[in-house]
Formats: sequence, C-alpha cells, structure tokens
Amino acid sequence: MRWAFEEDAKIGDVKRFNVPNGYVIAQLVAKHKEGLMSVEDATASVLPAIRKEKKAEMIRDRVSATTLEDLAAAENTTVRSASAINMKNPTISGAGREPLVVGAAFGLNEGETSSLIDGNNGVYLIQVTKVTPAVELDNYQAAANRVEQQKTNVVTSKLYNALKEASDIEDNRAKTQIQ
Repeated sequence: MRWAFEEDAKIGDVKRFNVPNGYVIAQLVAKHKEGLMSVEDATASVLPAIRKEKKAEMIRDRVSATTLEDLAAAENTTVRSASAINMKNPTISGAGREPLVVGAAFGLNEGETSSLIDGNNGVYLIQVTKVTPAVELDNYQAAANRVEQQKTNVVTSKLYNALKEASDIEDNRAKTQIQ
C-alpha cells in the first residue's frame, strides 16, 4: 500500500512484492486526490448496498406475519430448518454467510421467535427450536497453546515484514549474469 502513495509511483506502474506464501504483482491503476470521491465512484460502491436496503424495506413493509408458518404462507415459501449453527462459522445452509442472523439467533431463548432481520441475502424471521451448549472441557491448556502459537506466528511474521520494510536492501540478483 505504501508503494502506491510514493511520489514516484505513476499510473500504470507495476511492482512485485514478496509475501509469505509467494508473491503479489500489483499495478497502480488510478490515483485519487484527498477529499470526497467522485459521484461515479461513490455510486458504484454504494448502489448495491442501497438496493439491498430498499428491497429489505419493501419486504418488511408488505409482511405482517409474526409466526414462521404465517410468513411462509404469505410469501409462498416453506419454513426451513438450519442446524449446527455456531458463532465461529456464521453460515446458514441454503442462505450463505449471515453473521447478523446467526448472532440474533444466539440472543434468543429456546422457543422464542425473532422479529424480521435484514441479512446479507434476504430478510429472515427465525425461531430457536433447540439450544445445545458447548461441551465443557476438563482442561483448556490445548486451546490456550493453540492460540498462543497462532499469536506467536502473527507477531513473528509482522516483525519480519517490518524489519524488511525498514531496511534499505536492493535485490540485484536478477541483474547479475552467471559466468
């Protein structure tokens, strides 16, 4: 990212960056001045979000049902069940990744029905049919060791990258000839 903001970086420039699992070749395709983005750029980024919000609002306005069966009948669909929902992977089978909907489900008690929830891929009405608490572990040391190892790997990687960026090393291997 820093390379794109350097003064000598021009539109069309290409640069190769080494990353832990290979390399990335990046091309600078545009530079924007500080301040508000153009109307065209802003439209392209916000139009899908506005459309999704408007569709959800239209669905919420036409729906008056408070039970799953009434909603399914009114919308000419069926009630579907989702099992094995968890916070670590907030995906609903048949609907995709829905973290807001899964989070709302965890806020309900068994047998309780939510109000309409705007998700990523639709508007949902959910009812919790069964809650299965996580299994209690006798010893959490293995999980703590795993987290510690992950954190150590992240710190080591970031430290290496910071040292590499701070150093002034020029790689001339590609320019030398083998004799």
